[in-house]
Amino acid sequence: EDTVAVNGSVTKQFEISPDSPATINSNQLGDFKIKLKAWGLIPVGSIDVHVIPDVKLIPCGWLIGVKMNTKGVIVVGLENIETNDYKEVCPAKDADIKVGDIIHELDNKEVNQAEDIKEILKDKKNKAVEVKLKRGDQYITTKISAALSADGSYMIGLWARDNIAGIGTMTFLNTDKTLFAALGHSINDVTTGIIVPVKDGSIVNAHVISVVEGKEGVPGEIKGIFYNEDDEIGQLSKNTEYGLYGKLLTVNNQSMSAMPIATQAEIKTGKAQILCSIDSGEPKLYDIEIEKKYNQRTKSTKSMLIKVTDKELLKKTGGIVQGMSGSPIIQEGKIIGAVTHVLVSNPQKGYGIFIEWMVNEAGLDIN
Repeated sequence: EDTVAVNGSVTKQFEISPDSPATINSNQLGDFKIKLKAWGLIPVGSIDVHVIPDVKLIPCGWLIGVKMNTKGVIVVGLENIETNDYKEVCPAKDADIKVGDIIHELDNKEVNQAEDIKEILKDKKNKAVEVKLKRGDQYITTKISAALSADGSYMIGLWARDNIAGIGTMTFLNTDKTLFAALGHSINDVTTGIIVPVKDGSIVNAHVISVVEGKEGVPGEIKGIFYNEDDEIGQLSKNTEYGLYGKLLTVNNQSMSAMPIATQAEIKTGKAQILCSIDSGEPKLYDIEIEKKYNQRTKSTKSMLIKVTDKELLKKTGGIVQGMSGSPIIQEGKIIGAVTHVLVSNPQKGYGIFIEWMVNEAGLDIN
């Protein structure tokens, strides 16, 4: 069955030249291979074509508060314990537990809060118990025995984190307004640098209270506060290297209409805009330049090098600041990506992620 149309006509063979470019469409999704022949006779190579559906999204650009409970607890520090016989020991270190490890189970019981560790250990005294943890991509099992501290409590000598909160920017909603995507990059633990594993979390409204201007060597920041913190607008399900994703519960006043997305092949260097909130008003569009586009076969949060050119935005923020991550990037009426990073050495510049990477990560199948 023919699946490819060239310049509107279904065909299995066609001619192309620099003077007569061809527009190729397909009635099927997936991967295809176009074979190239010189003069229709001599094979000279082939082109891999990836056909995706037309996807529309609603760009957002509004500030959000993120509250996240970890899946397991993150080890953020080790500490010696002074025992009742005046020795200093660290059972966690002796068990080869390291900063950055994620403890999932202790004595075959699930651990999701730092208090869970104390609760599980309180009746074990110095009896060895099994610890199941994750280190990087590896799952490790070890054993640990608590030490009796000078104050009479049993401790293992570690500090653990079980929740995190922050500010960011909502990138898009699907047209059904049931799913959201934000940030364009992961939320990482401030101490260990690891991507925070999500047990559950929520998205709430946030208000800008001030903006710290970015300067060379010192990144700026949008300072915001959670607003109506108990009124969740979304439930967080994924914190990945390429953004936050989840289920939308409540729709904010949304002034933007759905827009088609652009694949990386459609993105051009030159003028574009970002949609973001830098004050208490509605999100606004600000002018930028796409200075460089990096052709990518695999996902990356640094797909485009961008530069803020908008005089109003430069005056208020100095360029890209923390909190703007996730701001949609729009070019010629299409969503092409989201802001992800600022260049600390030059806050007028930063990076953006291709929107196709975020759409894929959101589970909106474009494969």
